[in-house]
Amino acid sequence: MKNCKLNRWFYKLALTTLLIFASCSDTFREDFTFRGELSGTVTITPNSEVTVGMELTANYNGWEPVFFQWYRDSSGIGGATGNKYIPTIPGSYSVAASYSTPAFSDWTWSNSVMVNEADFSQRNIEDFGQTAIIHDVFIVRNSSEWNSALNRIRTGAGDRNYVINIIDDFSLNGLSTSQNSFGEANGITVSIRGDHSLSLAGTGRLMVINANQNIIVWDIGLEGQSNNTSNIPLVQVADGEFTLKGKSSIYGNRSSGVSVNNGGTFTMHDTASVYGNNSVGVSVSSGIFTMNNNASVYSNSSNGVSVSSGTFTMNDTASVQGNSSTGVRMSGGTFIMNDSASVYGNTHNGSGSSSGSFPGENPPFPPYNEGRSYNGGGGVVVGSGSTFIMRENTSVNNNSTSGNNYTGGGGVWVDGGEWGVGGIFTMHDNASVHGNTYNGGGSGVGGGGVRVTRGGIFSMNDNASVYGNTSSGSGGGVYLTHDRSIFTMHNSSSVRGNAFSTSGTGTNIGGGGVAIYQGTFRVTGGVVYGSNGGVNSNRVIVTGGSGAALYIGSGTAQYGILSGSGFFTSIGSLSTTENTFNVLNGFLY
Repeated sequence: MKNCKLNRWFYKLALTTLLIFASCSDTFREDFTFRGELSGTVTITPNSEVTVGMELTANYNGWEPVFFQWYRDSSGIGGATGNKYIPTIPGSYSVAASYSTPAFSDWTWSNSVMVNEADFSQRNIEDFGQTAIIHDVFIVRNSSEWNSALNRIRTGAGDRNYVINIIDDFSLNGLSTSQNSFGEANGITVSIRGDHSLSLAGTGRLMVINANQNIIVWDIGLEGQSNNTSNIPLVQVADGEFTLKGKSSIYGNRSSGVSVNNGGTFTMHDTASVYGNNSVGVSVSSGIFTMNNNASVYSNSSNGVSVSSGTFTMNDTASVQGNSSTGVRMSGGTFIMNDSASVYGNTHNGSGSSSGSFPGENPPFPPYNEGRSYNGGGGVVVGSGSTFIMRENTSVNNNSTSGNNYTGGGGVWVDGGEWGVGGIFTMHDNASVHGNTYNGGGSGVGGGGVRVTRGGIFSMNDNASVYGNTSSGSGGGVYLTHDRSIFTMHNSSSVRGNAFSTSGTGTNIGGGGVAIYQGTFRVTGGVVYGSNGGVNSNRVIVTGGSGAALYIGSGTAQYGILSGSGFFTSIGSLSTTENTFNVLNGFLY
């Protein structure tokens, strides 16, 4: 009997002990299992070459859920209890992990990671100059810190250099027409860098650069709004300097990406891009726009680049590509292509028209455009009073134009406008217009490669070439119309391998290589190939069409002249596919 009572007593004692243990299990787990002895270890990544603004991540490889605490120079950082932390000042950083929140001595520690000042050295040399002083560096992760940095810059003295390091993505409210990003601070240079994006919230401009301000953006995406106010560019450069470097981009705005005016300067380097805007990519009026390296303007819903005055220059392998309504449209100013720059894969769809009374295709003097509208130019439009120069190995290629009546110029359209103040297009070196297409029909159509109208002037020099273009109207390579229009070939230039491929409905039907409806064609050197030119042959693939090399349409000699010191011809006599004509040092095969 005593043994039974004793057994029941031990049973009760054991049960009570078990209940006490269960109720204090966390304490026991902590005291006996996890006091400085977690099952895993904690590390920090990255752990080398870390600079201010880079995100640190605490990694724990044990099975327990843990708490973190970040330290700088052995001092706890208030509120820094997550597994990620972005240091804003240099120092020795470490993180401790624990199962719960015991005393300091119970935490498991990581190794220390040295965080250095952000390395701006190379970019400072490029952005500010070898001996320049950087007056302030801002670490910015949100719009509040952005506005604080800009307020400091706006209220600071002039002639100062700043760095803004963007360490997270965030949105900014748009600026009105009377606002600007950096105030009236004069002589400032601001280098904005970081592999993040700044996006527009609402409507307005994301950034405005004023006179005597030099703003340089590295690796930043500037994102617009599809519901932004129409005719409002995402970035406006008003008599200041704006530069995109690295992989920076400007994209997604309802209107244009960048507007350059009042003498402003916009420069793109490296792989910087302007793309996907619902209007013009870059608009230039009384400014300077330069593209270098592999910079690109692409996939915008209107012109890639529009210039009304000022200068647009493309260097290296820069490109304007895949835009929906002409790659480059010049209504004034100068466009220069150097090195191996290209304008390619752009499209234009639009028809011209004729209405009202019109005194004839060729009045004896301007205006040319009474009762008539013209259209065209898939790659480049060289409008009245503008100049387009191609040098070295540059190309306008694989662009297309479609539409009916008074349109064409799959590659380039050179126009003089209503009053015949001719646009000027000049090719040098090994520049080429190739692989372009015009597809349409009706009156006054043509020019798969180049179309010259209303007093436009087109000149080919050196080894420049127009080749491999196709037109469903006259002039697979080049189409020339209106009495004041001029096409000149010099040196070893060539028109080859083009085709007039399908029949239009107008009266000017012919010219695989060159079709002259009206205007002047001067040959002082170079070659226009006919059907016996082998792989270089220009072709007429049209029943009843004529002039594989050259077609001159109906009219009087005043409006259609093949000129050179050794040869003149009357209208129509060169609508041929075989004969050879020696014109100074040039040949029509």
